[in-house]
Amino acid sequence: MKTYSTYFIYRDTFALLPYFNEYGELFTTVIEKYKKVQVAKSPKQILMENCDFHGATLKGRIDSAKKVLPRHRLLPVYISDHFKLCFFPTKSMENVDCQWFSQCGIRTMVQHEKGTIVVLKNNERILVRKRYPILFDKWKTATYLVGTYQDREQQIAELIAEDRGIYRDDEREWEDD
Repeated sequence: MKTYSTYFIYRDTFALLPYFNEYGELFTTVIEKYKKVQVAKSPKQILMENCDFHGATLKGRIDSAKKVLPRHRLLPVYISDHFKLCFFPTKSMENVDCQWFSQCGIRTMVQHEKGTIVVLKNNERILVRKRYPILFDKWKTATYLVGTYQDREQQIAELIAEDRGIYRDDEREWEDD
């Protein structure tokens, strides 16, 4: 399998799974809808680059999520407003074995004696050594974050549609031509 030096996350990106290559370097296996890709970077580096690409920093995205999700830990990262891309970690992103899953790339999760099996939308199954209620809650939290941002966008659109006056340069009423 070919190894890439960079990777752009998109709607068909389902998971970022870290691994060490034969030289002990931290790489990522990216699971997409129809294929797997190897990237010569850690999942965290990929997330940082993609946040930068979409006009934010990873820290900024996490700080924003903290405002929506106070008292939560292991926060999801909302990478792109336009594409509604949100990934959540299985553990602290500082851990080299932290796996990242796309909130919209998961079909379901199933309890397993060794943790949780995450079933992706392409039916690929990944065992995560994390208890089912904890991992399921992370998925729900990421879904809530996406929904909150979508609701905010809708509220702004409705405000603009209702208040035509925000476009006026003066105080005169709108006149029909």
